[in-house]
Amino acid sequence: MAMERSRTNQARLEADVAFHECVFRASGNRICHLLFKVIHRSVLTSMGHLSRRVTVDRPLSFHKKIYAAIRDRNAQAARSAMQEHIVDAQALLAKSSEAG
Repeated sequence: MAMERSRTNQARLEADVAFHECVFRASGNRICHLLFKVIHRSVLTSMGHLSRRVTVDRPLSFHKKIYAAIRDRNAQAARSAMQEHIVDAQALLAKSSEAG
């Protein structure tokens, strides 16, 4: 995975966004994909804040679970893994805003 090989924070963010972009495209959900494009800058900003607070292993573990579920064509597991990823990111962002 590109995220594992990233050497800079910018490369990590680009790989992270690319993963999400691929998931949205593969889902065939045009609305979700369009929403992602519209909120891309905000998402990138949030991810930038989070990437300085956690190691690459944290989001990568979620990405691996999501990818495995998609590869196995297990929609319920993919949905569940994505929800866990979103809840984790929300919690991290909440902590960040409380601290700052």
